[in-house]
Amino acid sequence: MSTPPPLTAEPPSLPKHSGPPTIVSSLDLDSLEPGTRHNLHLDLFRDPAGQQLRIPVLVVKGAEPGPVLGITAAIHGNELNGIPAVHRFVHGLDPKRLRGTVVGISVVNIPGFLLRRRGFSDARDLNRLFPGKTGGTDSQLVIMRLREQFLTHVNYLVDLHTAGPGRTNPVYARVDLEDPASVELGIAARPDLIVNKPASPKTLRGAARALGIPCVTLELGAPQVLQPEIVLRATKGLRRIARHLEMLSRPLGLGGRPPLCNESSWVYSEHGGLLEVFPDLLARVRKGQPIAHIVNLFGEIVGEYKAPFKAIVIGKTADPVAPIGTRIVHLGKLVPWDE
Repeated sequence: MSTPPPLTAEPPSLPKHSGPPTIVSSLDLDSLEPGTRHNLHLDLFRDPAGQQLRIPVLVVKGAEPGPVLGITAAIHGNELNGIPAVHRFVHGLDPKRLRGTVVGISVVNIPGFLLRRRGFSDARDLNRLFPGKTGGTDSQLVIMRLREQFLTHVNYLVDLHTAGPGRTNPVYARVDLEDPASVELGIAARPDLIVNKPASPKTLRGAARALGIPCVTLELGAPQVLQPEIVLRATKGLRRIARHLEMLSRPLGLGGRPPLCNESSWVYSEHGGLLEVFPDLLARVRKGQPIAHIVNLFGEIVGEYKAPFKAIVIGKTADPVAPIGTRIVHLGKLVPWDE
Protein backbone atom coordinates (compact mmCIF):
# COMPACT_ATOMS: atom_id res chain seq x y z
CA MET A 1 0.00 0.00 0.00
CA SER A 2 1.51 3.31 -1.09
CA THR A 3 2.15 6.12 1.36
CA PRO A 4 0.11 9.27 0.66
CA PRO A 5 2.20 12.31 -0.25
CA PRO A 6 2.83 14.83 2.56
CA LEU A 7 0.77 17.98 2.74
CA THR A 8 2.49 20.87 1.04
CA ALA A 9 1.19 23.45 3.52
CA GLU A 10 -0.33 23.51 6.97
CA PRO A 11 -3.91 24.77 7.16
CA PRO A 12 -4.13 28.26 8.65
CA SER A 13 -5.16 28.75 12.26
CA LEU A 14 -8.51 30.51 12.04
CA PRO A 15 -11.39 30.71 14.54
CA LYS A 16 -14.65 28.85 14.18
CA HIS A 17 -17.76 30.80 13.22
CA SER A 18 -18.85 32.88 16.21
CA GLY A 19 -22.28 34.08 15.11
CA PRO A 20 -23.55 36.97 13.01
CA PRO A 21 -21.54 40.20 12.84
CA THR A 22 -22.75 43.42 14.42
CA ILE A 23 -24.45 45.72 11.90
CA VAL A 24 -23.30 49.35 12.16
CA SER A 25 -24.05 52.46 10.15
CA SER A 26 -20.79 54.16 11.17
CA LEU A 27 -17.39 53.11 12.41
CA ASP A 28 -17.09 54.31 16.02
CA LEU A 29 -13.75 52.96 17.22
CA ASP A 30 -13.78 55.06 20.40
CA SER A 31 -16.86 53.24 21.69
CA LEU A 32 -15.14 49.82 21.55
CA GLU A 33 -13.61 48.43 24.71
CA PRO A 34 -9.80 48.14 24.72
CA GLY A 35 -8.47 44.60 24.40
CA THR A 36 -11.37 43.31 22.27
CA ARG A 37 -12.04 42.12 18.73
CA HIS A 38 -15.17 42.68 16.63
CA ASN A 39 -16.77 41.50 13.37
CA LEU A 40 -18.80 44.37 11.95
CA HIS A 41 -21.04 44.76 8.93
CA LEU A 42 -20.76 48.39 7.85
CA ASP A 43 -23.78 49.78 5.98
CA LEU A 44 -22.70 51.81 2.96
CA PHE A 45 -25.92 52.44 1.03
CA ARG A 46 -29.26 50.98 -0.04
CA ASP A 47 -29.34 49.68 -3.61
CA PRO A 48 -32.18 50.29 -6.13
CA ALA A 49 -33.92 47.13 -4.89
CA GLY A 50 -33.91 48.49 -1.35
CA GLN A 51 -31.23 46.10 -0.10
CA GLN A 52 -28.45 47.33 2.15
CA LEU A 53 -24.91 46.94 0.83
CA ARG A 54 -22.69 46.00 3.77
CA ILE A 55 -18.95 45.38 3.83
CA PRO A 56 -17.13 43.14 6.35
CA VAL A 57 -14.93 45.03 8.80
CA LEU A 58 -12.64 43.15 11.19
CA VAL A 59 -11.53 45.24 14.17
CA VAL A 60 -8.96 44.45 16.84
CA LYS A 61 -8.71 47.16 19.48
CA GLY A 62 -5.57 46.82 21.52
CA ALA A 63 -5.35 47.02 25.27
CA GLU A 64 -3.01 50.00 24.94
CA PRO A 65 -3.58 53.19 22.91
CA GLY A 66 -1.69 53.62 19.67
CA PRO A 67 -2.11 54.20 15.93
CA VAL A 68 -4.99 52.92 13.81
CA LEU A 69 -3.78 50.70 10.98
CA GLY A 70 -6.28 50.24 8.15
CA ILE A 71 -6.07 47.39 5.64
CA THR A 72 -8.21 46.99 2.52
CA ALA A 73 -8.51 44.10 0.08
CA ALA A 74 -10.58 43.36 -3.04
CA ILE A 75 -11.52 46.90 -4.01
CA HIS A 76 -11.33 45.09 -7.34
CA GLY A 77 -13.66 42.13 -6.90
CA ASN A 78 -11.46 39.55 -8.64
CA GLU A 79 -8.30 40.34 -6.63
CA LEU A 80 -8.44 37.60 -4.01
CA ASN A 81 -5.00 37.01 -2.47
CA GLY A 82 -5.41 39.93 -0.09
CA ILE A 83 -8.59 38.51 1.47
CA PRO A 84 -7.05 35.57 3.37
CA ALA A 85 -4.04 37.75 4.18
CA VAL A 86 -6.39 40.13 6.05
CA HIS A 87 -8.07 37.18 7.79
CA ARG A 88 -4.84 35.54 8.91
CA PHE A 89 -3.16 38.74 10.03
CA VAL A 90 -6.16 39.96 12.03
CA HIS A 91 -6.94 36.60 13.65
CA GLY A 92 -3.28 36.18 14.53
CA LEU A 93 -3.35 39.31 16.74
CA ASP A 94 -3.77 39.16 20.50
CA PRO A 95 -5.81 42.25 21.49
CA LYS A 96 -4.34 42.09 24.99
CA ARG A 97 -0.85 42.58 23.53
CA LEU A 98 -1.70 45.05 20.77
CA ARG A 99 -0.93 48.76 20.95
CA GLY A 100 -3.46 50.67 18.89
CA THR A 101 -6.19 49.37 16.60
CA VAL A 102 -6.29 47.32 13.41
CA VAL A 103 -9.24 47.81 11.07
CA GLY A 104 -9.37 45.42 8.12
CA ILE A 105 -11.89 45.34 5.27
CA SER A 106 -11.51 41.91 3.72
CA VAL A 107 -13.71 42.66 0.67
CA VAL A 108 -14.42 46.27 -0.32
CA ASN A 109 -16.19 45.42 -3.59
CA ILE A 110 -18.87 42.92 -2.59
CA PRO A 111 -20.79 42.96 -5.94
CA GLY A 112 -17.58 42.49 -7.95
CA PHE A 113 -16.47 39.68 -5.63
CA LEU A 114 -19.77 37.83 -6.10
CA LEU A 115 -19.74 38.38 -9.86
CA ARG A 116 -16.04 37.36 -10.13
CA ARG A 117 -15.13 40.55 -11.89
CA ARG A 118 -12.99 43.62 -11.34
CA GLY A 119 -15.65 46.33 -11.40
CA PHE A 120 -18.64 47.20 -9.23
CA SER A 121 -22.26 46.28 -10.02
CA ASP A 122 -22.34 49.12 -12.56
CA ALA A 123 -19.03 47.81 -14.04
CA ARG A 124 -17.11 50.91 -12.89
CA ASP A 125 -13.65 50.69 -11.32
CA LEU A 126 -14.03 51.69 -7.66
CA ASN A 127 -10.35 52.59 -7.48
CA ARG A 128 -10.81 55.38 -10.02
CA LEU A 129 -13.73 57.16 -8.34
CA PHE A 130 -12.37 58.83 -5.20
CA PRO A 131 -13.43 60.96 -3.39
CA GLY A 132 -16.90 59.81 -4.49
CA LYS A 133 -19.97 61.95 -4.93
CA THR A 134 -23.19 62.66 -3.08
CA GLY A 135 -26.13 61.95 -5.38
CA GLY A 136 -23.87 60.18 -7.88
CA THR A 137 -23.97 56.65 -9.21
CA ASP A 138 -24.06 53.64 -6.89
CA SER A 139 -20.28 53.23 -7.17
CA GLN A 140 -19.63 56.93 -6.50
CA LEU A 141 -21.84 56.79 -3.42
CA VAL A 142 -20.07 53.69 -2.10
CA ILE A 143 -16.69 55.41 -2.48
CA MET A 144 -17.93 58.55 -0.71
CA ARG A 145 -19.19 56.46 2.21
CA LEU A 146 -15.99 54.40 2.31
CA ARG A 147 -13.95 57.56 2.52
CA GLU A 148 -16.15 59.07 5.25
CA GLN A 149 -16.75 55.95 7.35
CA PHE A 150 -13.40 54.20 7.04
CA LEU A 151 -10.57 56.22 5.57
CA THR A 152 -10.94 59.21 7.89
CA HIS A 153 -10.61 56.91 10.93
CA VAL A 154 -7.16 55.43 10.16
CA ASN A 155 -3.63 56.75 10.65
CA TYR A 156 -1.90 54.35 8.23
CA LEU A 157 -3.25 52.33 5.32
CA VAL A 158 -2.19 49.19 3.44
CA ASP A 159 -4.15 48.57 0.22
CA LEU A 160 -3.88 44.99 -1.10
CA HIS A 161 -4.18 44.29 -4.83
CA THR A 162 -3.21 41.76 -7.49
CA ALA A 163 -2.47 42.07 -11.19
CA GLY A 164 -5.30 42.76 -13.60
CA PRO A 165 -7.16 40.11 -15.63
CA GLY A 166 -4.89 37.80 -17.60
CA ARG A 167 -1.71 39.15 -15.96
CA THR A 168 0.49 38.34 -12.98
CA ASN A 169 2.83 40.20 -10.60
CA PRO A 170 5.44 39.33 -8.02
CA VAL A 171 4.99 40.75 -4.52
CA TYR A 172 5.83 44.42 -4.93
CA ALA A 173 5.06 47.68 -3.19
CA ARG A 174 3.83 50.79 -4.93
CA VAL A 175 4.79 54.00 -3.10
CA ASP A 176 5.42 57.70 -3.60
CA LEU A 177 9.09 58.43 -2.90
CA GLU A 178 8.08 61.95 -1.84
CA ASP A 179 6.26 60.42 1.15
CA PRO A 180 8.94 58.90 3.45
CA ALA A 181 6.42 57.32 5.85
CA SER A 182 4.78 55.40 3.00
CA VAL A 183 8.19 54.27 1.74
CA GLU A 184 8.93 52.90 5.21
CA LEU A 185 5.69 50.91 5.15
CA GLY A 186 6.72 49.42 1.83
CA ILE A 187 10.20 48.49 3.03
CA ALA A 188 8.80 46.98 6.23
CA ALA A 189 6.62 44.57 4.19
CA ARG A 190 9.76 43.11 2.54
CA PRO A 191 8.43 42.89 -1.02
CA ASP A 192 10.45 41.70 -4.00
CA LEU A 193 10.56 45.21 -5.36
CA ILE A 194 9.53 48.78 -4.61
CA VAL A 195 8.12 50.87 -7.46
CA ASN A 196 7.86 54.64 -7.27
CA LYS A 197 4.37 55.55 -8.50
CA PRO A 198 2.75 58.77 -7.25
CA ALA A 199 -0.92 58.00 -6.75
CA SER A 200 -3.77 59.47 -8.76
CA PRO A 201 -6.16 61.45 -6.51
CA LYS A 202 -8.96 59.22 -7.83
CA THR A 203 -7.46 56.11 -6.18
CA LEU A 204 -7.69 54.97 -2.58
CA ARG A 205 -3.98 55.59 -2.11
CA GLY A 206 -4.35 59.07 -3.57
CA ALA A 207 -7.34 59.81 -1.32
CA ALA A 208 -5.30 58.71 1.68
CA ARG A 209 -2.44 60.98 0.61
CA ALA A 210 -4.85 63.92 0.36
CA LEU A 211 -5.83 63.28 4.00
CA GLY A 212 -2.20 63.04 5.12
CA ILE A 213 -2.43 59.26 5.71
CA PRO A 214 0.70 57.27 4.76
CA CYS A 215 -0.38 54.45 2.44
CA VAL A 216 1.31 51.65 0.56
CA THR A 217 -0.20 49.47 -2.16
CA LEU A 218 0.98 45.86 -2.10
CA GLU A 219 0.60 43.95 -5.37
CA LEU A 220 0.15 40.24 -4.72
CA GLY A 221 0.35 37.87 -7.66
CA ALA A 222 -2.48 36.96 -10.03
CA PRO A 223 -6.25 37.68 -9.97
CA GLN A 224 -9.15 35.28 -9.30
CA VAL A 225 -6.92 32.67 -7.61
CA LEU A 226 -5.59 32.01 -4.14
CA GLN A 227 -1.81 31.56 -4.16
CA PRO A 228 -0.80 30.16 -0.74
CA GLU A 229 2.84 31.26 -0.84
CA ILE A 230 1.88 34.82 -1.75
CA VAL A 231 -0.88 34.90 0.88
CA LEU A 232 1.67 33.81 3.49
CA ARG A 233 4.13 36.49 2.39
CA ALA A 234 1.42 39.14 2.53
CA THR A 235 0.37 38.02 6.01
CA LYS A 236 3.95 38.23 7.25
CA GLY A 237 4.33 41.60 5.54
CA LEU A 238 1.32 43.00 7.39
CA ARG A 239 2.75 41.76 10.67
CA ARG A 240 6.09 43.39 9.91
CA ILE A 241 4.32 46.68 9.18
CA ALA A 242 2.52 46.46 12.54
CA ARG A 243 5.87 45.80 14.24
CA HIS A 244 7.44 48.74 12.41
CA LEU A 245 4.63 50.95 13.75
CA GLU A 246 5.41 49.60 17.26
CA MET A 247 1.92 48.13 17.57
CA LEU A 248 3.37 44.77 18.60
CA SER A 249 5.73 43.96 21.43
CA ARG A 250 8.84 43.49 19.29
CA PRO A 251 9.44 46.59 17.14
CA LEU A 252 11.00 45.94 13.74
CA GLY A 253 14.09 47.56 12.31
CA LEU A 254 13.68 48.18 8.59
CA GLY A 255 16.84 46.28 7.69
CA GLY A 256 17.82 45.87 4.05
CA ARG A 257 15.89 47.56 1.27
CA PRO A 258 14.55 45.72 -1.79
CA PRO A 259 15.43 46.81 -5.34
CA LEU A 260 13.93 50.18 -6.30
CA CYS A 261 12.36 51.27 -9.60
CA ASN A 262 12.00 55.01 -9.98
CA GLU A 263 9.82 54.66 -13.09
CA SER A 264 8.10 51.95 -15.08
CA SER A 265 6.11 51.39 -18.24
CA TRP A 266 4.30 48.68 -20.21
CA VAL A 267 5.16 47.29 -23.63
CA TYR A 268 1.96 46.90 -25.69
CA SER A 269 1.25 44.58 -28.61
CA GLU A 270 0.88 45.99 -32.10
CA HIS A 271 -0.41 42.68 -33.46
CA GLY A 272 -3.08 40.17 -32.50
CA GLY A 273 -2.59 36.43 -32.12
CA LEU A 274 -1.03 33.95 -29.70
CA LEU A 275 1.37 35.64 -27.27
CA GLU A 276 4.45 34.10 -25.69
CA VAL A 277 6.36 36.16 -23.11
CA PHE A 278 9.95 35.00 -22.55
CA PRO A 279 11.35 36.49 -19.30
CA ASP A 280 10.15 35.45 -15.85
CA LEU A 281 8.91 37.88 -13.23
CA LEU A 282 11.79 39.84 -11.65
CA ALA A 283 14.14 38.86 -14.48
CA ARG A 284 16.71 41.50 -15.46
CA VAL A 285 16.64 42.25 -19.19
CA ARG A 286 19.06 44.27 -21.30
CA LYS A 287 18.07 46.90 -23.85
CA GLY A 288 17.18 45.21 -27.14
CA GLN A 289 16.70 41.77 -25.58
CA PRO A 290 13.79 39.77 -27.11
CA ILE A 291 10.97 39.65 -24.57
CA ALA A 292 7.97 38.27 -26.50
CA HIS A 293 6.56 37.28 -29.84
CA ILE A 294 3.08 36.84 -31.29
CA VAL A 295 2.19 34.18 -33.84
CA ASN A 296 -0.86 33.94 -36.05
CA LEU A 297 -3.12 30.90 -36.28
CA PHE A 298 -0.83 29.37 -38.93
CA GLY A 299 2.11 29.38 -36.50
CA GLU A 300 3.90 32.26 -38.22
CA ILE A 301 5.52 35.08 -36.23
CA VAL A 302 3.68 38.34 -36.88
CA GLY A 303 5.19 40.43 -34.09
CA GLU A 304 8.48 40.42 -32.22
CA TYR A 305 9.10 42.61 -29.17
CA LYS A 306 12.34 43.72 -27.52
CA ALA A 307 13.07 45.52 -24.27
CA PRO A 308 13.21 49.27 -24.95
CA PHE A 309 15.65 49.82 -22.06
CA LYS A 310 17.63 47.94 -19.42
CA ALA A 311 14.99 46.86 -16.91
CA ILE A 312 13.51 44.45 -14.38
CA VAL A 313 10.26 42.62 -15.13
CA ILE A 314 7.58 43.91 -12.73
CA GLY A 315 4.60 42.18 -14.34
CA LYS A 316 3.62 40.23 -17.43
CA THR A 317 0.62 38.94 -19.33
CA ALA A 318 -0.15 35.29 -18.64
CA ASP A 319 -3.13 34.96 -21.00
CA PRO A 320 -1.71 33.90 -24.39
CA VAL A 321 -4.70 35.11 -26.42
CA ALA A 322 -3.65 38.65 -27.29
CA PRO A 323 -5.71 41.22 -29.18
CA ILE A 324 -3.97 44.30 -30.56
CA GLY A 325 -3.10 46.65 -27.69
CA THR A 326 -2.52 43.90 -25.11
CA ARG A 327 -0.17 44.75 -22.25
CA ILE A 328 2.80 42.42 -22.72
CA VAL A 329 5.42 43.18 -20.07
CA HIS A 330 5.65 45.77 -17.29
CA LEU A 331 9.27 46.98 -17.13
CA GLY A 332 10.91 49.05 -14.41
CA LYS A 333 14.12 51.09 -14.38
CA LEU A 334 16.29 50.12 -11.41
CA VAL A 335 18.11 52.89 -9.54
CA PRO A 336 20.24 53.03 -6.38
CA TRP A 337 18.39 54.12 -3.23
CA ASP A 338 20.67 57.09 -2.69
CA GLU A 339 19.84 58.80 -6.00
